[in-house]
This record gives sequence, C-alpha cells and structure tokens, in this order.
Amino acid sequence: FSRLRETEDGPIVRPTADTKLGKGCLVTVVGPQNLVVEVVSELGHDSSISLAADRRDWDYRRITISDPKLAGRTLGELGLEDRYQATVSRVRRGDTDMLGRADLVLQMGDRVRVVAPTKNLKELSKYFGDSTTGLTSINPVALGIGMVLGLLIGEFPILTPSGEYFTIGSAAGTLLVGLVFGRVGRIGPFPTALPYTACQVLAEFGLLVFLAQAGYNAGGQIMKAFTSGAWLGILLVGMAVTLTVGFGLYFVMRYAFKMGGTRLSGLLAGAQTQPAVLAYANNRTNFDPRVALGYSLVYPLAMVGKILIAQIIGGL
Repeated sequence: FSRLRETEDGPIVRPTADTKLGKGCLVTVVGPQNLVVEVVSELGHDSSISLAADRRDWDYRRITISDPKLAGRTLGELGLEDRYQATVSRVRRGDTDMLGRADLVLQMGDRVRVVAPTKNLKELSKYFGDSTTGLTSINPVALGIGMVLGLLIGEFPILTPSGEYFTIGSAAGTLLVGLVFGRVGRIGPFPTALPYTACQVLAEFGLLVFLAQAGYNAGGQIMKAFTSGAWLGILLVGMAVTLTVGFGLYFVMRYAFKMGGTRLSGLLAGAQTQPAVLAYANNRTNFDPRVALGYSLVYPLAMVGKILIAQIIGGL
C-alpha cells in the first residue's frame, strides 16, 4: 500500500503496517497483477478515483541509484520511511520491475519508483544520486579482487580417485566467485555487484572474446580433421552427445520437476557449458534473470563433472 485517503476529501498519507483500514478508505495497491486482483476483491472494489493523480502533497518519481554507498544494501536498511516519509513501490532493473520489498538488495543503476511528500522529492533524488553514471559505474577494487580470486580457485589442484590432479578452470572459478559476490552485495565500503547495464556489456564482450578464442584454436585443427577423414565421425558423435543431453535434460526437468521453459533454457546452456547458447537464450527472452539463474546454478557442477569424466575416460 503506497497511498491512503481515509475520507473522500481527506489528505493523502503514507500507510504503515500499523494503519487500520476503515469503510470508505481509498488505498493504492502495488504488486503482481493476480495478487492485486485478490486484494481488491478482499477489501472491496476498484475505485474511479486515482490517488496518484492528486500530486499536490504527495508525488512519485523514478530515481536512479548512483551513490555507491547505497549499492548492496536492502531497502529496509535505508530507513526511508522515517527519514523522508517515503515508500519505494517498485524497483526497475534492466527491463524487469520488482516489488519494493524491504529485503530487496539494491544495485547501482537500479531505478526506484518513490512515493513521498512533494517537498521531500528533491532531497530524495540527491540521496540516491539520480545520475546516469550509476548505470555504468564499476568498482575496480571489487572487480579486481573477484577476478583474482576466481583465477586462483580455477587453478587450485583437486585430487581425483585415480591419483591425478585437475583444475576447474578460470571460467568456472570466476563464476563461483561471481555467485558469492552477487549474493553478498557488499563487503565493507565496497559494493560487489556490477550495475546491470555494465554487466550486460561485459557479458557480450566476454562472449565475443570466448568465441574468437574458440574459433582460433579450432581453425588450426579443422583442415587436419577434414583431410584425415575423421570429421564425419566427430560430427556424428558431437550431434549424438548434444542431442541426447539436451533432449534428456529437457524432458526430465520439464515433466519430472515441472521447471519453466525460461529457466530451463539457461539450465541447458549451463549443462553444456556453452556461453553461446546462453547468449541465444538471453536474446530470445530479453535477458530474463531466470535464464542466468538456471545457467549459474548448473554451470560449475557441469564443468567439474566434465573434467572428472574426462579424467576417468582418459585413464581407461
């Protein structure tokens, strides 16, 4: 509930958890559409009067978070209700709108929709920063530490049952550190999560570099494969493995575990450790965060599993 008017001609106020609703009250409800319908049905009925249209004493504004001191903190930690009598009804990250819950962790570049007394909006804009620099600002300290830790973890030797050692690689190590940093959000004065826009740019650039490196390495061997006659066997085995794993995972996760198609597309990309498949899924779903979630949850396990299987097969 972002606004409340107790009587027809009364002032608009900010409702709190202790506010008691009475007959004839007007409230503005923000939330998922299906839940809003349920709330309206439970409380009464839709009103033809829009509280948002009355902007004399209370107003709303989209504000960009560009102050590094706020990144990595939850909405509840900011204490906006006590300091500015303000309510954050929605947070927009990229193209995704999220409900302004107290436990939502903010990131640089997030755009918050704030409902507050009109006189406090200027001060609120200054508090959040409200600059486009928040969309691309990267903390070099956190980024550098994360990359170094990822490389160290990726090169850490792990002993196999056969007595051999293997490493998970820098890509898997960096991804593991990224998962931790993204979950933590902040370490002391340093935000550990990248702004959404900067993250998308780095992801696209990283994919291009990965494909260029893969093509460069494969290009030196492709003529040898064609001239030796092994290309047909490699093609058929590759198709068989890819299709078996892909269709197998699809049917198991879709019908046995009832996983949605959006997250499943990311899981399929992660199971095959293929950033190119991830990029395709992101483009098809307009970078839905569920794709990245499915990918990140399975990628480290798939990478380690492939290395272990390769060690076992190589030792036969």
